[in-house]
Amino acid sequence: METIRNGNDSGKNYIVAFKKILQEAEEKDRKAMERFRNWSNGMMDPAEDKAYSEAVQQCARNLKKDLRSA
Repeated sequence: METIRNGNDSGKNYIVAFKKILQEAEEKDRKAMERFRNWSNGMMDPAEDKAYSEAVQQCARNLKKDLRSA
């Protein structure tokens, strides 16, 4: 009986941890989309806009490399 109870507790802990991971991922996704909207609408300060633009360009270059090597 104790084994079943421990298994149920472990399962509950796993579910709670998994829900927390999903919530954090959703929050990061929301923040990323907000930053993208701000960037595409020209609402970022110039320094952050430049850094974000360079990051987007680097991602595009990496995708091109990946496509060529595939």
